[in-house]
Amino acid sequence: MEVLLIAPEPGGTSIQARPPSPPRGLLELASWLIQNGQEAAVLDGNLCGNDHILKVIQSTSPRIVGISANAFTYPEGVRIGKEAKRMGSRVVFGGPWATCRYREIYTRQAGVACDAVVRGTGHLALQSFIIGKKAPNLYDGSSKRSSRESLRPEFSIIFGILPWEEYFKAHQISKLPRPPYGHRPWSTVAYIGCPWWAGRKHPDYKPNPGGRHGPCVFCSIGGTISQTNPSDLWDEIMVARDSLDIDSVIDWSDSLTPRYLTEILSNRPKSCDDITWQIYLNAGTVTEELIPLLRSLRVTRVFCGFESGSDAMLRTLNKRENVADNWRAFKLLTDAHIEIEANFVLGAPGETRTTLEETVRAAKQLADYKGERLVWCSGSPLQALPGAPIFAKVMRLAGATRLRQSDFANPGDLPYLREVYLRHFCPGTGPDDLRWAMTELEKHSVLSNVFGKPL
Repeated sequence: MEVLLIAPEPGGTSIQARPPSPPRGLLELASWLIQNGQEAAVLDGNLCGNDHILKVIQSTSPRIVGISANAFTYPEGVRIGKEAKRMGSRVVFGGPWATCRYREIYTRQAGVACDAVVRGTGHLALQSFIIGKKAPNLYDGSSKRSSRESLRPEFSIIFGILPWEEYFKAHQISKLPRPPYGHRPWSTVAYIGCPWWAGRKHPDYKPNPGGRHGPCVFCSIGGTISQTNPSDLWDEIMVARDSLDIDSVIDWSDSLTPRYLTEILSNRPKSCDDITWQIYLNAGTVTEELIPLLRSLRVTRVFCGFESGSDAMLRTLNKRENVADNWRAFKLLTDAHIEIEANFVLGAPGETRTTLEETVRAAKQLADYKGERLVWCSGSPLQALPGAPIFAKVMRLAGATRLRQSDFANPGDLPYLREVYLRHFCPGTGPDDLRWAMTELEKHSVLSNVFGKPL
């Protein structure tokens, strides 16, 4: 085998909240490589398991192994990388974790689990790595800095790279708390980046109510904006429908903007009028004017990061919305028969038991209004990750200094970082309070295996 691209499964015993979603980035990379004359395959650990990936590496000895990892899959990625190196493969890391932590990864793992690290979009960098050439965003220790490439070259998705029927089956038979999104959903990432990171020159940017600028304190997305041409997006969806008989689209973009949604709808072919959508939205963008657009696009479910039921915590998180804005967004969406997945970030700087209780009460208000459309309600402890504004502050704290040069390959590093963060930023609360709030929030979910219904 020439090139094997891998998406590791997270380690530990945690239960996946959603049915596995195809690794869209690796699908694009493999399609790009094949169309440029390379042999490439993709393995998704969330579908086949990491032990199976190791067996494939041992039996095929691929010349090149590319591993895409985030903060929670990176330790397993290192384990896979070490085995690939033992089998004689050249290994390159990419993905969000590698983009933010490329120096530390290379310093710790060069020659052991990897040979180079890609920052940003990996198409041209990976091709350069395969043929032994340099690239601006391919870091191999020979240069002091690495640029962050954002170019996405033109190519067509090759559908046969991934076992789509297995993904569809996982959605149809899932017994997990978070309901599946459709019988045969197609995954897209149409909009990459965040307007709040991009700055005041971006057309979708706005300051928060206090006049402050910048992103949410926990966000590590970055400000490089890249959006798929709406006509190209619909072309892909039409091909996916003809090839795979899809019935819906899940877009994993962090938050689609009304301006871009308008462009998507205005470019929709007549033949795609029956395609339903599940999308992410920022609560502050949900207005009465947006609802007809969502209905016309046949949006059946929206993921909304409400983050907190405390106005003080929302200001601390540098959110543009307050609790009243979140309530208005929930009411508008549910009145339009659109299902909601609500998430709250627990443990903002200064969080206390009192503010956690405010968040639990806010979630109960949502459930009491139209709980049947609150299909999932969850709380996630704030995790300071590289690239987020809060991370640099945590790294300056006593106790976190030993992690400054760490690549976090040790599975205990992230929990330890959270412990340090809570000790310094949230002296009024602790792990037991966060667990209590998470449990209370999940009580308001509709724990049923119900597919999103068309309007």
